[in-house]
Amino acid sequence: MDEMRLQKAIALRGCYSRREAEKLILDGKVMVNDKLITTLGSKVNNNDSIKINGKLITNKEKKYYLLNKPSGYISTYYDKFKRKSIAELFNNDLKLEQLFPIDKLDYITSGALILTNDSNLAGIDFSKVLTTYEVRIFNIINQGIINKLLKGINVKNDIVKFLNISDIKLDKKNNQSSFKFDIYIKNDKMLIKIFNDLGLKIKWLKRLSIIDIKIDGLNNKEIRPLKIHEIKKLHVL
Repeated sequence: MDEMRLQKAIALRGCYSRREAEKLILDGKVMVNDKLITTLGSKVNNNDSIKINGKLITNKEKKYYLLNKPSGYISTYYDKFKRKSIAELFNNDLKLEQLFPIDKLDYITSGALILTNDSNLAGIDFSKVLTTYEVRIFNIINQGIINKLLKGINVKNDIVKFLNISDIKLDKKNNQSSFKFDIYIKNDKMLIKIFNDLGLKIKWLKRLSIIDIKIDGLNNKEIRPLKIHEIKKLHVL
């Protein structure tokens, strides 16, 4: 049986990240085959019993899904305001898989949301992840606004640039515009704030893709498993 470092084995069982596992080991909270382990160089195999704080952790198959999140749903499972949650979109099998979103989309935002039970993907820095959005605003966009977005907007001392603005559509009759763009941004709340600060009122905002993982062909509220090449892209973030 192939051996691996203890902290990697803990992470692969879907409970903690490797960094969290290392701290647990050093803090004396990990036992292997009922023996306390406090050094990071220890190795285990799949048949070894691993306990954290006295609780056995088992191998768990990693699951990865893409949800086309609808507007009007929160990305967490519980809400003090009792708004609809993405958990309401899961069938019974998905509910048993203990999935969590690797980031969050605002209540008003729809589109690509990745769900997994792989704790190694928790806390990804989305300011380093290329995402694609489409927005419709209650304004007629002009070249001046486009230039501002391309040049970059200062958000908390960080310059956020809109990339590849395309598919611009003007509806002068209803005083609305829509367009697509690529962007590196921590979360869509920052994106919504940028539009608001520029006096651009959002009608709807949709995330079309995360890296190259696209919602093409996925209906609103639908969920599909990620493909192997999509999962590999996630693990290099």
